[in-house]
Amino acid sequence: MILSDGSSKTWWSQKKIGFVLMGLILFGIGYYAIPRLSFFFPTEATHVYFCDAETTVGKQFLGEKGYIFDGAETQSDDHAFSGLYSSKVSHGEDAQFGFGIKLRDFEVGETYKASVWRYRPAGGPGFLVVSGKGEDELYIGVEQPVSGDRGWEKLEVTFKVPFLKKIDEFSIYVYSTGANKVYFDDLKIERVAVDTSNFLEKIQVVEIQIDDAGMRKLQQKREQAYKAGVLERAA
Repeated sequence: MILSDGSSKTWWSQKKIGFVLMGLILFGIGYYAIPRLSFFFPTEATHVYFCDAETTVGKQFLGEKGYIFDGAETQSDDHAFSGLYSSKVSHGEDAQFGFGIKLRDFEVGETYKASVWRYRPAGGPGFLVVSGKGEDELYIGVEQPVSGDRGWEKLEVTFKVPFLKKIDEFSIYVYSTGANKVYFDDLKIERVAVDTSNFLEKIQVVEIQIDDAGMRKLQQKREQAYKAGVLERAA
């Protein structure tokens, strides 16, 4: 089969346009995906928040790696699980609060585990709380220990950043009802898993509708592509 020079030029021009479009698509995918690879391959070291109640800066505790925790006014050397100090939650008529931290740097699908050591010399309740705020809300409070060591009890709670809820901020803190003095030490929040199974739920589906006139134009373009040799009909 002998192709005319004009047909060859048309075919080659359309092929070049196809290469350019493919290159732009690949560039767009790379531009969007590469900065987000950390979502799929997390660095554990950047997602651990720890406060041993040892160092204060003004009204705040200074945790490891410079993270700031609230409640420095509760620092006490009465008892400590590690080091010399803990966060002392005094008795009072209403709920009394100890140290805590607010998290804003997180992604949907991430799972975190929060833990703290509690000492209750006179008994009474003492809680570890995870509270999420935004367009939606989340609240988890635990009081039952998972283990013990030298009279101290470990509280632990696992929570996941939901896909279908809008949470802007998580607060992780400790409190008591004010019945008795309660001491807390070594508050730790760490990312333990990233679930990408529902990642596609975050991608909006775009529906394209074409009217009759548009369909006729599309069919005409297809016929032109067949004639130019860019498309081949199925056998």
